[in-house]
Amino acid sequence: RAIDVMYKIATLSDGRVFALNTLEQLGNSAQSNFKEDRSMAAKSLYIIVASVDTRKPDFPQYAALGLEFTQKVIKTFPTDTSIQKIGCFSARKIATLAQKSNTSLDISSVMLPILDAQSLLGVQIQKDSLDTIWALMGMKWELRPEELRELTVCTVETVKMNSGISSSGRSFRGDVVTSGMAVFADIFAEPVHAVRVLGMQKVERVIELVLSLIYACLDKFGNHPFIFSFGFSVLQRLCNVNDCHNLILRFGGIVAVIDGMTANGGNANIQEKGCNILRRLAAYHLEIKLTIVESDGVDAVLNNMMTHSANEAVISEACSALSVLCVDKQTRTFIIQQGGVLLLENAMEIHIGSSLIQENALDALCLLSSDADSEILLTSNIITSIKDSLDNHIEESNVQRRGLSILRNFSLRDEKIKSSIESSGCLDNCTKALEMHTSTPNVIDSAFSIFLHLFNRSECQKVLLRRGMIELIVHAMMANVQSQRTQMLGCSLLCALCETP
Repeated sequence: RAIDVMYKIATLSDGRVFALNTLEQLGNSAQSNFKEDRSMAAKSLYIIVASVDTRKPDFPQYAALGLEFTQKVIKTFPTDTSIQKIGCFSARKIATLAQKSNTSLDISSVMLPILDAQSLLGVQIQKDSLDTIWALMGMKWELRPEELRELTVCTVETVKMNSGISSSGRSFRGDVVTSGMAVFADIFAEPVHAVRVLGMQKVERVIELVLSLIYACLDKFGNHPFIFSFGFSVLQRLCNVNDCHNLILRFGGIVAVIDGMTANGGNANIQEKGCNILRRLAAYHLEIKLTIVESDGVDAVLNNMMTHSANEAVISEACSALSVLCVDKQTRTFIIQQGGVLLLENAMEIHIGSSLIQENALDALCLLSSDADSEILLTSNIITSIKDSLDNHIEESNVQRRGLSILRNFSLRDEKIKSSIESSGCLDNCTKALEMHTSTPNVIDSAFSIFLHLFNRSECQKVLLRRGMIELIVHAMMANVQSQRTQMLGCSLLCALCETP
C-alpha cells in the first residue's frame, strides 16, 4: 500500500521528502478511509507531521496542514488513548517548531478536540493534553472568549482533580499539576484581557487553587520547583490587575511567596519572580509592606542578594523590592544591621555596567541612608559606590539623578560626611552633570544644592572657580528657565560666588 511505503520513507528521511500537494492529497484520501483503520490514521499523521520542517520556505503551510490533520485524527478517535497520545505528540512537535520560527497558527481547531478527549479519557491523557495545550499556547494565538473560558474551567478541574487536596480522593500528581500551572501562566500572559474575559469568579478560582497548591507543596508534597515557578508567574501577572491583588492577599499570597522563596533559595527564577511579586504587592498600602516585613520578607530578599549576587535579573528585582520595603526607621535599621548596605554596594560593584541595577540600588540606598547614623555611613563604602556609579553612567540621567540626590542629602550631614564627599572627588561628578545633563532639572538642582551646602569648604570653592564654571551654571539656568527651584538655587550659587574674595 502507498501509505506503508510513504511511512517507511518518512521514518528514514529528514523531513524534506514529500511536497505539500502530495501531503494534501494524502490527507484527503486518508481521511475518507481511516475511520475504521486506526493504523492508517496513525501512519498518515506521522507522514504529514514528519514533513513539517522549519527549513522549508513554505513551513507555515506545512504546519497548518499538520495541525488540521491532527485535529481530524483526534476528533475521529476521541476515546482511543493511543491515537490521542500520538495526536498530542504531533501537535506539540508542530507548536514547538512554530515557536522556534516565530510562526503564528490558529490553535483553536486542535485545542478544543484535545479538551474534549481529555474529558472523555480523563487521567489516561491528562498530562499529554496539558503539555500539548501549553505548547500550543506558546504560539501566542488569541483565543476567542468562549475558548479561553472553556480552557480555564477544564484546566482548573484537571489540576484540582490531581492536586491531592480535593474531594476526588485521587493522590497528588506533580507532573499533571506542573503542566496545569504552566497553562495557567500562559492563560494570564495578557492579564488584563484574560481577567476581563474570564470574570472575577473564574479568576478567583485560579488564584485560590494556585496558592493552595503552593501551600500543599510546602506542607506535605515536598518541593516541586516548577510548580512554584509557574505558580509565581500567575501571581506576578495578576498582582496589579483590578482586584486580583486583594484576592492574592486574601488567600495568603504573602506568606506563600516568602516561604516558597525560602524553600527554593537556590532557584534564581523563583527568587526573581518572588521579589517582583513582593514589590508589586507592597506598592499598594503601608500595612501590606509591614505585613511583608513581619513575615520575614526582608530576610528572604537579603538572602536572595547573597545567594544570587552574580545574577543580574535577580539582583535588579531584589534591589527594587528592598527599596519598597524600607517603610519605617525600624525596618531600615534592621536592613542595615543585616548587612543591607554592604549587599547593595556589592551588587553595584558586580553589576557596574547595568544602569537598571544602579538605579534600583541607589533608590534603596537613598532610603536606607536617610536616617542612618553617620558612623555607619563613614565605615561603609557608600560614597565610593555612588561615585563609581556616576562615573560609569555619566550619560544616564536616571542614575545621575539618583546618585546626586543621595550626595545632596549627605551634604547636609556633619563635617565628616562633607569631608568624605569632598575628598572622594564627587564634586567633579557635579561638574560633569552640569555639562552632560543641562536640560534635566532634577540633576541640575541636586548639583547646585551640593555646591551650595559645601560652598564654605576650600575644595568646593576651587572647583567652582575653575574656568568656565560660571558659564556652566548660567547655561543650566537658561536651559531650565521654567523651573523656579533651579532659578533660585542657581541665583543663590552665583550670589555666593560674587561674594567670594
